[in-house]
Amino acid sequence: MRRREFIGAIGGIVAGLASGDVTAISGESRKAWKHATSRKAHWIGRKGLWTDPVNWSNQRVPDENTDVVIGRDKNTLVIIPPGVNVLTHDLTVQNDAVLQLDGEVTISGDMTIVTGWVRQMDGEGTVSGNTMVSRRSTVTFESKS
Repeated sequence: MRRREFIGAIGGIVAGLASGDVTAISGESRKAWKHATSRKAHWIGRKGLWTDPVNWSNQRVPDENTDVVIGRDKNTLVIIPPGVNVLTHDLTVQNDAVLQLDGEVTISGDMTIVTGWVRQMDGEGTVSGNTMVSRRSTVTFESKS
């Protein structure tokens, strides 16, 4: 989508939402809306807690509007600690990185695992969109109790 088309699509959506005329967004407008309302955060730490802002490229803990990419390399371990409920939009785990769920994660968009690992220990996970797991990827469900 070119810049002018993007701005036009966003303008139409905002005007429709303000007037109550828009109840559903689809096609190119959906892509434009998603692009305008989401932001991206890359994990830049090695081993650490999801809740520590220093581990994120934008120095902020991701929220429900953030597309998250975890995958610096095989030495990357991201831990969602017990008692923490993480909200994010799209989540990608790649490059043999590990996401360990000791707390809860809610993904409002898609979860993609490309040569990465997701370990669910005592936490819970909910994905509202699609879940895609490629070859050489692992999802493990374990219980510490």
